Amino acid sequence: MPSIADLDELISLASSTGNCETEFFHKTTFIGGTATDVTTTFMTGREMSLWRQDGVPSGGITGDIATSGTTGSIPTSGTTGSMPIVNAQNGNDKWLIQTSGVGSIGGTYILYDRLYHNRNLSGTSIVEQTVQGDSSSPAITRYTDGVGNMVFLEIYTTIGATLTTVKMTYTNQNGVTGCVSELTGIGSNGRRESPRTIPMPLKKGDTGVRAVKSVTLTATTGTVGDFGVTIAHPLAMFGGNAAGICGWRDYTTGVPGIPKILDNACLAWMFMPTTSTVPEFFGSITMVET
Repeated sequence: MPSIADLDELISLASSTGNCETEFFHKTTFIGGTATDVTTTFMTGREMSLWRQDGVPSGGITGDIATSGTTGSIPTSGTTGSMPIVNAQNGNDKWLIQTSGVGSIGGTYILYDRLYHNRNLSGTSIVEQTVQGDSSSPAITRYTDGVGNMVFLEIYTTIGATLTTVKMTYTNQNGVTGCVSELTGIGSNGRRESPRTIPMPLKKGDTGVRAVKSVTLTATTGTVGDFGVTIAHPLAMFGGNAAGICGWRDYTTGVPGIPKILDNACLAWMFMPTTSTVPEFFGSITMVET
């Protein structure tokens, strides 16, 4: 639990330049200076990644995700695309107390810590495609117990229009290897376009993931494309119900309490839109140290 005794102490921390940090973000409708890398429509009510969209911070680049093949990496606050937060100083902890955002369309904002990512997986291969492998390499460095970690497939280049299913083999929150997820859909409209993300359902009873060994498609989607696996730890969410209307959330009151921001966290955003239009965003997060 955060060691913030009362409202007076919180106000003191939030008004101190040494203990309070506010970071603003802005995301455009472009990736790498062009609109051609963004699907012409977002998918209403489905998770869309803002990781590669231009803005402040600048969009994440595929070169940071993998230098070759499907090799993955461990993103941090210094990775291109992450919000540039400063680690807590003098042995303190950092706590998220506020988020806000306004967009050109309405929807729900999801803030998460990006723990691992890879790419260059194929939409046509029906053999097991290695992610971190049996050695779980590279291993995640935050939330290493796996509790609450989620996995989603992230589309970087459009895969095929044929609907099929996909499963993953992973290590769960108890360190049990060889766990196999439930099947979920991939391919076809809404599950093939960049920047769509597809959450992977865990097997019954599991509550998190420490590593992902591999993913396997049941059948081809018809187009190779390019997709990857992202391990993430969700931190907060809030709504902006309509275009031009600011959504805001104060985490010092109500559920889920005050989320802790770990050192070197790679803070990134997903968005669930209320309409199928590529959006533009502006917002902020505020954190205190104690």
